[in-house]
Amino acid sequence: ARADHVIHSINKHGLMFVYARADHVIHSINKHGLMFVYARADHVIHSINKHGLMFVYARADHVIHSTNKHGLMFVYARADHVIHSINKHGLMFVYARADHVIRSINKHGLMFVYARADHVIHSINRHGLMFVYARAIHVIHSINKHGVMFVYARADHVIHSINKHGLMFVSARADHVIHSINKHGLMFVSARADHVIHSINKHGLMCVYAHADHVIPSINKHGLMFVYARADHVIRSINKHGLMFVYARADHVIHSINKHGVMFVYARADHVIHSINKHGVMFVYARADHVIHSINKHGVMFVYARAIHVIHSINKHGLMFVYARADHVIHSINKHGLMFVYARADYVIHSINKHGLMFVYARADHVIHSINKHGLMFVYARADHVIRSINRHGLMFVYARAIHVIHSINKHGVMFVYARADHVIHSINKHGLMFVYARADHVIHSINKHGVMFVYARADHVIHSINKHGVMFVYARADHVIHSINKHGVMFVYARAIHVIHSINKHGLMFVYARADHVIHSINKHGSMFVYARADYVIHSINKHGLMFVYARADHVIHSINKHGLMFVYARADHVIRSINRHGLMFVYARAIHVIHSINKHGVMFVSARADHVIHSINKHG
Repeated sequence: ARADHVIHSINKHGLMFVYARADHVIHSINKHGLMFVYARADHVIHSINKHGLMFVYARADHVIHSTNKHGLMFVYARADHVIHSINKHGLMFVYARADHVIRSINKHGLMFVYARADHVIHSINRHGLMFVYARAIHVIHSINKHGVMFVYARADHVIHSINKHGLMFVSARADHVIHSINKHGLMFVSARADHVIHSINKHGLMCVYAHADHVIPSINKHGLMFVYARADHVIRSINKHGLMFVYARADHVIHSINKHGVMFVYARADHVIHSINKHGVMFVYARADHVIHSINKHGVMFVYARAIHVIHSINKHGLMFVYARADHVIHSINKHGLMFVYARADYVIHSINKHGLMFVYARADHVIHSINKHGLMFVYARADHVIRSINRHGLMFVYARAIHVIHSINKHGVMFVYARADHVIHSINKHGLMFVYARADHVIHSINKHGVMFVYARADHVIHSINKHGVMFVYARADHVIHSINKHGVMFVYARAIHVIHSINKHGLMFVYARADHVIHSINKHGSMFVYARADYVIHSINKHGLMFVYARADHVIHSINKHGLMFVYARADHVIRSINRHGLMFVYARAIHVIHSINKHGVMFVSARADHVIHSINKHG
């Protein structure tokens, strides 16, 4: 809701998250009934867990109240810095400012004493064992899951951890230090100073990674995942239950959570894309070192490092893929026993799967044979540079260097022939749609399964095309414009003047390439569009709901059209902007009068006149 900037979110587990800008209050209740409230005004934090433990922290008087199910009361008052606590067993906990001594006894009789004077931490557990930490030597002590405490204390980086048996977890001075403990007592700690990441699993095992620029720790099958990328690119994601934290230094962060609560995307000047799919946790990071990290819900990790060009991949079926630059060897074995090996020495690739399909590449004759389970055959022979390919639909593709001929016949009998190509562009999909450009005579021939014929002749630079439905395609030399509409109403436009190519396929997906400003538009089958323009640094984005966002650096133009046809346009220069969305809504911006006219298929008219800066809009309801 815009008014108070309140965001409400409830995932399938019943996790509710509410953020209100006005008072910066965050409410969160998970499936266990745990309630967390943070209010900026008084900086009060209220928390009640499933055991009835209540925790309240008020900044004003720095008072902390806590009462657990055993009747243990904990109070911290700023005035005298005294902490008094008496549990049902009569054990008393007192903290006095004078000597900064902290004494603590938990339900098991564990006593913890901290004295500021010598920065000594004393701990006596229920077995009478004593733990001492002295600042001078910066000692880290860890005692096992049987009530023993893990403590790392330093001047500015204090980490205390107590596991599910009563051990306590505390962090002092937060300079980008992250602490996490899951329901199994798994602890994850990252300290910014030395980029150290500490991880302790439910067995008490500790994993430490020092000085990490691109660290991706993955922790056990219970889903706790932490991702830490260097100082200004920190991404943290916690498990499938919807706990997600994302920190991005830049100001162009896009956060998204799907129905499973596990997707987020971060894009910046270094073109970093992070994504977590519905099955769990996929992380992709592409930057200066071209590192790609991927971890799925099975804990499978995929890492690509530019330095050594090593690719490691293990999927849920146990498929292992390794590529090492040193010897250029690729090993791959899946659950079916399929082995793939590439050795640089003899350039031989052997592969045989359980179906007996064989793939072989030999350097001697440079022949590649491949047949997959669908019967797709691919053959490449260096001798005559012939490539043959037949897919399961019977589509055959042949390329022979000797005569530079490309023949193609699909199951519908569509035939394509191209003679001598220096610059060949060919594309054949499962429907038999093929496009080829021949430099020699500058002739383009294309016939798809519907009988649509496309011909381009250099002589008069005229292109005529009439398909069986009577759709006409004409190219006129005067303005070097090519217009094309197929039986589905798909429009293709090429303007030589600005070297712009527009293409919309039968699904309405649009592809645009403009040479002048190096603009590339791409929309996938889901309707997602990404546009990057080098000249003016334009980024276009349209999701499957029709929401379009355009930012142009050069002219500072921002376009936005949502699925309801609402458009926002800001134009600095003399550029004319025309846009037609999936509903047939057309938008036109002209410099002369700075008028924006828009009429959709329902007759809705939108007009903006610069003269009086008036925007008129009439919707479909009149």
